[in-house]
Amino acid sequence: MSIAESKLETQGKTMSVKPGQLYVSGKINQIDKFHNRNKETRYRNRVLMKDNSDDFGYPMPVDVVAEQPLGKPGELWEGVVIIRTFRGDYETRPDENGEVKKIKQVRLDCYFTE
Repeated sequence: MSIAESKLETQGKTMSVKPGQLYVSGKINQIDKFHNRNKETRYRNRVLMKDNSDDFGYPMPVDVVAEQPLGKPGELWEGVVIIRTFRGDYETRPDENGEVKKIKQVRLDCYFTE
């Protein structure tokens, strides 16, 4: 195990999490089928992560893109996903004063591969 790698023990299984990866555990809320630019079929699985120690907290949705559905809505799922970020900078249209704003945006996507 390298210095940057972490071991995670959950439900009798040991998973390793490296930099650029994220451990996701929660209930599958919905699954959407889509086609990427290469016309390949992918599935966007929305997993709701909830901290069991906080009874009043809201679940955090995490969208995980995979080649197959990770399960059915309502089922529990856990796994290690790859995190990728993409820049999405753009400029707004001129407002009533003619001012154009530059927006810097970073999009974070999670991918699951077996």
